[in-house]
Amino acid sequence: GDYDYVGFEVNPGGQYTLDLRWEPIGDWDLILYEIDPYDGSWDEIAAANGPDVHGPETLPQTLYKNRTYIFLVVGWDGDIGDWTVELQ
Repeated sequence: GDYDYVGFEVNPGGQYTLDLRWEPIGDWDLILYEIDPYDGSWDEIAAANGPDVHGPETLPQTLYKNRTYIFLVVGWDGDIGDWTVELQ
């Protein structure tokens, strides 16, 4: 599989949805982490890993300003495809 990481912060804090979509057919998973400000460790706070090969994977989550988050897109064994994550 393939692993891609993206760090981000939000302003203002509130209820957000991360929406992962991809082309062509595949099975991608979305995992959300919060970075611990004291020791830099990654704390998993949510995951979307349904078996649907057409997607999307969707994570509704409360996010807070002044915190750093990382989402991880995990690929499957198969052809490489393009994915996008939209934060709404």
